[in-house]
Amino acid sequence: MDGNATSQSNPPAANHGQSANAAAAPPPLPMPMDLGPVYDFTKMVSLKVGDTTFYVHKDIIIKDSAYFDRALNGPFKEGQSQSIEFEDIPSWAIAEYLRIKQESSHVPDYKLRGTHHIEGRQCLYPLVRLMELWQLADRFLDTKFMPLAEEALERQWALYSIAAWTHYYRSGQDATTLGLHTHCVTGCANMPPQVFAHVFPAIGGLDPDFQAEDDQQHDSQQHDSQQHDSQQQEQGDQEPSSAENQQV
Repeated sequence: MDGNATSQSNPPAANHGQSANAAAAPPPLPMPMDLGPVYDFTKMVSLKVGDTTFYVHKDIIIKDSAYFDRALNGPFKEGQSQSIEFEDIPSWAIAEYLRIKQESSHVPDYKLRGTHHIEGRQCLYPLVRLMELWQLADRFLDTKFMPLAEEALERQWALYSIAAWTHYYRSGQDATTLGLHTHCVTGCANMPPQVFAHVFPAIGGLDPDFQAEDDQQHDSQQHDSQQHDSQQQEQGDQEPSSAENQQV
């Protein structure tokens, strides 16, 4: 009897140990549906750009964006169809905006790094695109995206000095337009003063930097013209007249 009692008392002890181990075990990994809107396809909205349609979760697109919140939750046709169509935004901009929106919604302290990879090399993210993304965020009243773009822009500008950026401008793709810029400045400088004064105020004037270059070019041309006239006059004073030559 004692042996049987002992054998009967062993299983509860073993079960008690298993319960303790089970209590100490880590919780199971969450199922995909526990990860929020990434795996929830019941609240998808569409953004149409030309022939391209982008699908994104509604909670992601309206977060931090008063524009999308009003459009998709308001009494407008976009709110009824849960679809918005854009005619003046390039498809790459919407695609990039949505990619960053989704990444930043799940990554704490997300930073929009100003780099991308081309053929294994790390290159500067195009500044023009960063500025266009900032304009897009401003249009969408996105209070989270705008600081991300601003941080990336400031980080880019801080990489180089003013002299380095000037060299980059003069030696980069924009250098192909420097000749046209010079011709425009020269053309404005050669314009008669009365025509210049009549035309440009009517169209709102010139860009300040362009105006400064034009004024400098105009002053330089006037100086060269006056110097040329002075030299011609000096040569005329030194040479005898034709009447004097005949008398001689």
